[in-house]
Amino acid sequence: MGRDGKSTVLCTSDRAMMRFNVFYSTWLSTHGVRGVHRLLQCRSSLRYMLFVHACFHGHMEVIQLLHKQWLVDSMPRILDLSAWNGQLDVVDFLLDYQVDGCATKAMDWAARCGHLEIVQYLHANHTDGCTTFAMDWAAQGGYFDVVEFLHNHRTEGCTVDALNQAAQHGHISIVRFLTQNRIEGCTTLAMDMAAQNGHLEVVKYLNDHRSEGCTTDAMDLAAMHGHVDVVHYLSDNRIEGCTHEAMNWAAENGHLNVVQYLHQHRTEGHVTTAMDGAIQTGQLSVVQYLYYFRLDALNMWALVNARDNGHKHVLEWLQAQVNPNILHARRLLLAGGLTYANEADKIEFATWFDEFVDHVRLCDALKQRLLAKKSRLTNTTIRVAAQYLRVQKCYEESLWTRAYDDKVLECLAEVELVIRDEENAVADANTTMSTPALELEALAQLFQELDGNAEEGAYIVMLVAWMHQVLSEDDFEAVYACLAPSVKASLVGEGLLEYADHIHRLETFDVEYQFSVVYPRARADIVVPRTSS
Repeated sequence: MGRDGKSTVLCTSDRAMMRFNVFYSTWLSTHGVRGVHRLLQCRSSLRYMLFVHACFHGHMEVIQLLHKQWLVDSMPRILDLSAWNGQLDVVDFLLDYQVDGCATKAMDWAARCGHLEIVQYLHANHTDGCTTFAMDWAAQGGYFDVVEFLHNHRTEGCTVDALNQAAQHGHISIVRFLTQNRIEGCTTLAMDMAAQNGHLEVVKYLNDHRSEGCTTDAMDLAAMHGHVDVVHYLSDNRIEGCTHEAMNWAAENGHLNVVQYLHQHRTEGHVTTAMDGAIQTGQLSVVQYLYYFRLDALNMWALVNARDNGHKHVLEWLQAQVNPNILHARRLLLAGGLTYANEADKIEFATWFDEFVDHVRLCDALKQRLLAKKSRLTNTTIRVAAQYLRVQKCYEESLWTRAYDDKVLECLAEVELVIRDEENAVADANTTMSTPALELEALAQLFQELDGNAEEGAYIVMLVAWMHQVLSEDDFEAVYACLAPSVKASLVGEGLLEYADHIHRLETFDVEYQFSVVYPRARADIVVPRTSS
C-alpha cells in the first residue's frame, strides 16, 4: 500500500487476510455498510484495504459502496484474488466494471482451487484465458472436473507437471484421464513421488500403462516413509532397485517391517550402518532386530549420539546384550530359581558369581593400565575413576546371605551402573584424545607385557576370543598381531567372554587442553601440557 492506501501491486495471502479478518469481520457484522462509510470518512486511505477484504470474502454491498462513492475503480490482480477464493458474484462485478484492467491469471487461480463455476464463467466472459498452470494446478489439487473442462474447452493444455503432481498426490482418476487423453506424459518423478507418498494404486497404474518408469528414489523414499507394500511391489515388479539409503532411512525412522523386508529380500543395505542410524534416533525395535545380524563392533559415535539425544532405553538394551550373563542371572533370581534349587546348582551359581566379580575387577585393572599407556604416549594425564568400591561392598555383603536374593540383585545392578558410567567416561576421554594409531600402539604395549599363563593374560585370551566375533577380520588381525607369544599360544580352544566390550575403534579428534566429564559413578579427567608458543 502507498501512503494514500492505494495499491500498486496486490501482494497478500489468505493467511494475511485471515489475520485481518479476525477483528474486521466482527466489526463489520456489528456496524454494517454504514459503519464502513463512517470509517472511511475518518480515514479514506483504508478504502483499498477494505476493497481487497470485500472482494476476498464476497461482501458485495461493501464493494458497490467503495466503487460508487469512494472511487475505487482500479486495482491490479483483484480479479485473480477473487477467482482464487471462489467469489463468482465478485468476479462478475469486476468484469462488468473492468476494475481489474490487467488480470491474466484469474482462470489459473480458480483452477488451482477447484472453482469450476468460475473457470467456466471466465472461459465464457473473459478473453485473457489461462496458461498451462491451470490444468497443472488442477491436477495437483485433484480437481478432476476442472481438468476435464480445461481439456475439453481450452487449448492451452498442460505440462508434464500435471501427471507428475497428480501421481504424487495420489489422484488416480486424474492420472488415468491424463494418460488416456493427453500427450504431454510425465517423468520418472511421477512414480518416484507416488511411491514416496505410499500411493500403491498409482504406482501400479504407472507401471502397467506408462513407459517412463522410476529411479532408485522410488524404493528409497517409500522405505523412508514406511510404505512396505510399495517397497514390496517395486522390488517384485521393477528393475531399478534401491540404494543402501533405503534400509538406512527406514531404520532411522523406525519402520521395522520395511527393514525386515529389505534385509530378507534385497542386497543393497548394510546392517551396520542401518543399525547405527537406528541407535542414534532411538528406534529400539529396529536395533533389536538388526543386532543379531551385525558382524561389526558397535560404533562408539552412534552410542555417544544416542546418549546425547536422550535415547536411554536403547543404550540400556544394548548394555544388557553386552552383558548377557548379568541379564540371565537377574532373571534367574527374580524368578526364584535359586530358592528351591539343589545344593549343586547353588554352588554352580556361586562359582559363576565369584568369577564374574573377578572378571569385573580384572577388566578395570586392564583398562587403567591401558589409560596409563595412552597417558605416556601422549604426554597427557588421562584418568578415569569409577566407583568399583561400591561393587566390592555389595559383593562382600552378598557373601553373608544364606540365599542369593536381593543382595546379589543389588550387586548386579551396581555392576551395570558402574560399567555404564565408566564406559561413557572412557568414550568421552577417547573422543577427546585418542586416534586409531594411538589406540593400537597402547594396546600393543599392554599386550606385550602380559603373560598368557597369568591371571590377566588368561583374561586377555578370553577377551580376544570374543573380539573375533565382533571385529572385522582386518581389525582383529591388527589386535592379534600385538599379542605376546604366550597369549597367542593360549587362544586355541578358549571360550567367549560376552561382557568385555571395552576396546573401541576410534577416529581422529582435535586435542583440547583440558577436559573433564562426571557421571554418577565415574569421571574422566584429561590434562594436556601447554606447549610453548
